[in-house]
Amino acid sequence: MKRREFIQCAAVSALAAASVPMAGTAFAADPQKQTTPKGQRSSGQKRVIDFEAHYLDPAIFQWLHGRKSPPLYNPETKALVLWGDVQPDPTMRMDPGMLLEVGEKRIAAMDEAGVDVQLLSSTLPLDVFPAGEKPVEAMQKMNDGLAKMVASHPDRFRGMAALAPHDPQAAAKELRRCVKDLGFVGWQVHSHFYHEATYADDPRYSPIWEAAAELNIPVYIHPTLPVMPALQGYGYELAGSTFGFAIETSILMVRLLLSGVFDKLPNIKIIQAHMGETLPMVVERMDEQIKGKCSGYKLPKLPGDYWRSNVWCSVSGCFSKSVFALLRSQKSMDKILFGSDYPYENYQECTAFVNSLDITEQERAMIYSQNAASAFGIT
Repeated sequence: MKRREFIQCAAVSALAAASVPMAGTAFAADPQKQTTPKGQRSSGQKRVIDFEAHYLDPAIFQWLHGRKSPPLYNPETKALVLWGDVQPDPTMRMDPGMLLEVGEKRIAAMDEAGVDVQLLSSTLPLDVFPAGEKPVEAMQKMNDGLAKMVASHPDRFRGMAALAPHDPQAAAKELRRCVKDLGFVGWQVHSHFYHEATYADDPRYSPIWEAAAELNIPVYIHPTLPVMPALQGYGYELAGSTFGFAIETSILMVRLLLSGVFDKLPNIKIIQAHMGETLPMVVERMDEQIKGKCSGYKLPKLPGDYWRSNVWCSVSGCFSKSVFALLRSQKSMDKILFGSDYPYENYQECTAFVNSLDITEQERAMIYSQNAASAFGIT
């Protein structure tokens, strides 16, 4: 089951759990997919760092419950209502503990897959709050909660900061606190911000990017449902992880490439999941078209140059050898990471795919752990 089912079914039971994370089973619903003998690591590697693993803070559902307009949690229909025609299927059910539980059951799934460290990030967009709740303070509470989860298993988890962009200066201050005081290793930003339908390249958010550069941490661009009308009208099949997610994240990535941020802050590190979304396919054409047709282009480098030097990509959620070959033709091996998109994807499929790639064992070790350790400063 994929992202829509998880979000729907987590909403069904989370309010009943109130502020206590629920016990749950790690993603392994299909017993036929459990092929790894007990005690063996399906990754087959000495060390594996999963840069993309998700969780939910139960307080998010309390915030959604208090809203009168989408996105909201409807206690009568037991559904998480988003907007437009993108509504969850009420017939889909699954244990919400996969997202809410950050403890022994999750660690058991990691052990079976041979994953040593998960970088935890929130799965829902973060600028949704009840009336009267201050966004920055709400994110501080959520970051503090994540820090406690990480502290309970410091050898298995690392935290990714959650920031409310409403007050960029305050968000930058919170990012510094997350890294310096809480020990977080990165910032996850969604492809756009609901509260004003803006993208993160907007100059108003410069203080946050400056803080990320100062702290030398990676910024992961996480997809969310698009707000543009052209990606509405056909439900999740158009707007969701099937298509719209890749479009949304690619729009932000291209905007960042054209914004000049990589000249202003040359050490900024961006991470794209899902084999780089659409960028591996379009970046060469972008460069050629800009050179031939865009006399007003003023940046000292082409978009592809910035993308190859400042952007890392992961193999999460796209288990295609042909797509990997395309990504590899555009990216050096030290810019490719292992990510599972846990719990939306099956760990066994993730590791089986990486193990099947026609690369050297040294390159496989780079994907599984060495590149993430270098990018995130994980020892």
